[in-house]
Amino acid sequence: METFYSPRVRTERLIVVGRILLAVLSLLVLWLDPYESSKYSDATHIMLWAYLGYSLLLIPLVWAPSVRVNSIGLITHIVDIAIFTALVYFTEGINSPFFAYFVFTLFCATLRWQKNGTLWTALAFLCLFIGMGFFMEIIQNTGDFELNRFIIRSVYLAGIALLLVYLTAYERHVRTELAKLHDWPNHIKPSSPPQTVIQDALTYAAGVMNAPRLLMIWEEQEEPVRHIIYLSPETFQWQQMPPNTYEPLVAKHLQHSDFLCQNAAGSSASVILPENKGFRHRRGSPLHVELIARYHIRQVIVVVLNGQEFQGRLLFLDKSGMNSDDLTLSGLVARQLKTLMDQLIQRQHLQKNAATEERIKMARDLHDGVLQTLTGIALQLETVKRQLEKDTPRARQRLTELQAVIIEEQRNLRHFIQKLKPLPMAADNLQSFMERRLNNLAETIRQQWRLNVEIDIKPVNAFLPQSLADDIHYLLREALINSAKHAQAPQVKARIAIEADQVNITVEDNGRGFPFQGQYDLAGLTAKHLGPKTLMERIIMLNGQLIIHSSNAGASLEISVPLRPRHNLPA
Repeated sequence: METFYSPRVRTERLIVVGRILLAVLSLLVLWLDPYESSKYSDATHIMLWAYLGYSLLLIPLVWAPSVRVNSIGLITHIVDIAIFTALVYFTEGINSPFFAYFVFTLFCATLRWQKNGTLWTALAFLCLFIGMGFFMEIIQNTGDFELNRFIIRSVYLAGIALLLVYLTAYERHVRTELAKLHDWPNHIKPSSPPQTVIQDALTYAAGVMNAPRLLMIWEEQEEPVRHIIYLSPETFQWQQMPPNTYEPLVAKHLQHSDFLCQNAAGSSASVILPENKGFRHRRGSPLHVELIARYHIRQVIVVVLNGQEFQGRLLFLDKSGMNSDDLTLSGLVARQLKTLMDQLIQRQHLQKNAATEERIKMARDLHDGVLQTLTGIALQLETVKRQLEKDTPRARQRLTELQAVIIEEQRNLRHFIQKLKPLPMAADNLQSFMERRLNNLAETIRQQWRLNVEIDIKPVNAFLPQSLADDIHYLLREALINSAKHAQAPQVKARIAIEADQVNITVEDNGRGFPFQGQYDLAGLTAKHLGPKTLMERIIMLNGQLIIHSSNAGASLEISVPLRPRHNLPA
């Protein structure tokens, strides 16, 4: 069975329409210019009317929802050969005006079975033609056999068959090239290492173009280096050269054009380049002489390879028998490579940016964690140094507390290092770990800054992703240290409310507030350069919101952070 859109179904429908037109035109010609052979005139009319009826009867069969086109095509082809042979026989044999019907059958065979169908049909017609001439001359002895006409028509039939075979081969070649271009995305895996991706892509491109060798030369916008890749069946070579190497790469009048040249080494080489409605010829050496000598360039197709992130040229070398069709095909290949190269370069940029952002985040985490703790310890040690002379027991107690702070900070540092090589953690363990970290944080702040901290988490059994739990820990730590260090508050209350789509954090202290008075949101704080800078940077990074209420009686911070990251969409 064949589907409605099958090429074979469309072919059979086209042939049915052609068969009907052929029968109608033949009857019209006989009506306008009646065939004068009295012997078989009636038989000719009957066969043509029967052929028209037969063609019309095939319409509902071929237009059925599901069709067995292989069986229909073979059977109708045999019927066509039989009817056309009978028409030729009853109308003067090799001298018949219906001889041209054989050409229609050859075309049908080409559409159905390409080269093999054409050759077998032509061979069958030649055998029938020879047998018909032999039968009429030897057996019937009609005297109508003309050797010259027989030879001319046999050669004519064989010539048409060979022409159709050639056209079929050419059409198959074009289809193969288009199929290779269509399969390109399935063949190349952009997730592989860049060198592997480019080598596979260029090898595939050379195969599509049937070019033994290939050169790709390009420069990236953010990198003052000229990349040169040379590919042959034995070699894949990637060089990085100064940007002025082989400059100018192509002749001035070819700077923005694709072109091909049969002998690039000649000083007056003929160059073909595309125009708006065709092609034109130019003369002169198309490429840098040192590039030609270095890679022994003779036959070459050169196409522009300019992407969003780079500019360059693609050169197909040593392709035999190249023509304007190859120049067009090479442009399509270059488009595929251009897209692939842009993806690779953009992926590298994203990886670099991601690594840079990760380093910035690590630096911020270290600053808000270890460095702030060490700063606090240094200040406490100054206090202890003064107490050693006046109140030794009190100094010893403070040293014990500082030792506990250092031990706790060691745990935090181990946790920070562990994040760099994360291992799976069960949800219940992660939940209890987060609660323990926040409680330890409250105790550390109390010991280090003499600040009484209360932390309330609701609901207690809520689950947060580990990365978000870490961010909340650092947000709360920064807010608490600000209350102790700058507001000099004796007491802070922190509440964490975990909702369906966000986490709300409230921090209230009874210190002296911020240097400003009133209520400000994140946008207002940013515009007037107010507020805790490090804390605001973290909130912005998490796509969160911040509202600060500040007065002489204390300050409160309302922080909201989405549970899932938001992506800024273009307007």
